[in-house]
Amino acid sequence: GGPWGQKMELAWGDTRRVDLGTGHAIVSGMVTDRGRPKRLAVVTFTAEGVKRWVQTNQEGKYRVYGLEAGDCRVTLALPGQQDILLADREIKIPATGQVRLDFDISAGSSSETGTGR
Repeated sequence: GGPWGQKMELAWGDTRRVDLGTGHAIVSGMVTDRGRPKRLAVVTFTAEGVKRWVQTNQEGKYRVYGLEAGDCRVTLALPGQQDILLADREIKIPATGQVRLDFDISAGSSSETGTGR
């Protein structure tokens, strides 16, 4: 609940399933700042008016299961500064398969690779 939608926290080093919906796609990635992992960064997924977010673990990694296929806006922010977006981009979520979405805060860039359909 709350103004930021459904929140799912990843405990330190945790790789358990984090289900955010009924879809079958997996989105995972890493957030770094000058090559160093950025922990607790807030990665927000917004699709069809539904906003869901996760925070990176101590290794700067996140993983989300269950996103619905289609267009999705992905934003990156730091805790307590969700109104200051460090990244803001649109990606296409496949019906199945995986998307890797990494962010480099210092470079202001993100990279995306994926498998799926």
